[in-house]
Amino acid sequence: MDCHVPARRGRQTAFGFHQTIVQPGIPMPDLLTSLVRRRLRNATGIYPTLVTEADIATGRVLVFSPHPDDETIGCGGTMRLHALRGDDVTVIVVTDGEKGFEHESKPDYARTRRQEAVDAFARLGVREHVFLGLPDGGVTVSDSNCDLVLDAIRRVDPDVIYCPSSEELHCDHKATASLVLGAVDYLSSDVQTIEYEVSQPLTANILVDITSVEAEKQAALSCYTSQQYPQSISELCRGMNRFRAVNLDSADIRFVEAFRSSRHQAVS
Repeated sequence: MDCHVPARRGRQTAFGFHQTIVQPGIPMPDLLTSLVRRRLRNATGIYPTLVTEADIATGRVLVFSPHPDDETIGCGGTMRLHALRGDDVTVIVVTDGEKGFEHESKPDYARTRRQEAVDAFARLGVREHVFLGLPDGGVTVSDSNCDLVLDAIRRVDPDVIYCPSSEELHCDHKATASLVLGAVDYLSSDVQTIEYEVSQPLTANILVDITSVEAEKQAALSCYTSQQYPQSISELCRGMNRFRAVNLDSADIRFVEAFRSSRHQAVS
């Protein structure tokens, strides 16, 4: 099986149209607001679709995380919404995360990060988790890794798969995206693939309102105590989710996760 095949058979990207305007978090003079509106109306008119708790995809959910914490950063709020609705959520952590902090011995640090992830999963309502244990910084798009990912997907038989965006800059993030998006082309069943952002903003077509569970996402992020310095991932993630609400015109929607969703249709 060749994991390097770039084609993604049967996957059609679905873009939504959101006919609203920017609502900054601070008051704007009426004239400036009018100018912003005019500019947006003269633009392409294509905005990500806002998805509420009732609208998110249903069924068995599988989340691929390159390192312990990426899953919570990128889609922790949405994972919590799935769990609250009763969806089965499984997380697969691809690497051992041993290179995340240079001042601890690697074996101890990998164990620390694994336990942090388990604690975070409990906060989010994750029912199952798997640690593949690939080397941190060494994930490759190889046939063996593609088989590993494909086998994991088939065991869960998900309706929805979350994985990091192919626009991510970290080598493990990019490789994980390639492995997952390549593997789904070999599935015999339909599945929705949803890419999330971690350290690089993606070109989104879906926005999920996580305002109601943002505190729970922050509680899960707080479990990753080893990742709160030199910069706090909790603070950075909160800022990213707040920023993603910029294209929405509701003051009630304060925190948003952004995704790129596509649908894989099985080839008979």
